Amino acid sequence: MVAVLEKASTIYKKGQTTLPLEVRNALGVNPGDSVTFRVEGDGTVLVRRTEEQDEDPAIEAFLEFLAEDMQQRPHAIQTLTDTMELSLRAIIARTKIDRENDQILGDVGL
Repeated sequence: MVAVLEKASTIYKKGQTTLPLEVRNALGVNPGDSVTFRVEGDGTVLVRRTEEQDEDPAIEAFLEFLAEDMQQRPHAIQTLTDTMELSLRAIIARTKIDRENDQILGDVGL
């Protein structure tokens, strides 16, 4: 297979990278869009624009619900309460986070 386009991009400490403009244009992606990576057995990586069916339907439905609820009931949006903050801190306290040395093994934002 002959390459039509080849551009380099740096991987940063947290596993993040920037898709070069030429690659974004070739894929037809814009800010907020997603891409899907596929690694072949020989190490070849294919990147394509993520189609809607690739998205998690539960997450999409939840985000749509939140957006609609915020539009219909903006008065119900509140600041984080002390109780919610304590609950979040308790969850975080039980989660090992080593921001300097942990490898990010899952998907990361681009």
